[in-house]
Amino acid sequence: MWHKTGIGVWRRGLLWLTMIIVASIHASVASAQESAEHSPPAHGFWLGAGVGINQPLVSQQLARGWQSVGDLGVGTGAHLSGGYDASRFAFSLELESTNTHVGDRPGRNLALAAVLQVASPWQPSQGWPARISAGYVRYGLGGAYVLPSEIPAGYFHSEPSSFADGERLMLLGNGFRMGVEARHSIGSRTALTFGIAGDVVHFGSATYQHVDQTLTESGWGVIPRLAAGFVVGRGHRP
Repeated sequence: MWHKTGIGVWRRGLLWLTMIIVASIHASVASAQESAEHSPPAHGFWLGAGVGINQPLVSQQLARGWQSVGDLGVGTGAHLSGGYDASRFAFSLELESTNTHVGDRPGRNLALAAVLQVASPWQPSQGWPARISAGYVRYGLGGAYVLPSEIPAGYFHSEPSSFADGERLMLLGNGFRMGVEARHSIGSRTALTFGIAGDVVHFGSATYQHVDQTLTESGWGVIPRLAAGFVVGRGHRP
């Protein structure tokens, strides 16, 4: 079913991560009042930037679009974020662009996410307080050059033009982002960040030859990711 043999390991890891996040959110909400009495949180807006790495793992029906080209590779690139820290929760928008490859052809992955963050009740280090996050992600996957003759018949509901030049094929999907991020203050308004997260995305359409196409067989993808960077602003502390 899955295009990568390592998908089982990632699925088990993401399952454990999901269980931890759900339990953490419940415990954090239940203890929010007590936490606020002992450590009043910083309020305000913050901005962040950094670098990231991901490895998309997709179902076999999705991978058919690149079967004549090659496998999806590791993506490396940059991310930008911005948010607001309230008394108990934080809200953020995250934009990510990573350069990747499909076989030996260059590609690009794009992601836009809106997430809710809460302080984790389990803190691994006093100097690196952690947050857990969960929310919505819109994902564009692949972005590699593919000829019409290389796309298998029946991949789209409407066949692409056989006379047109090749175009970049990018799958589009909606899904769920979850993760854990630790922040280390290096100033009154600046902090370093390190996070691990995963996107679970359902892909049902694509862009090809400047046209939105519907896939005849939709499918799921899992995109584990690591990110590091910094944030600045009033509300950057967990």
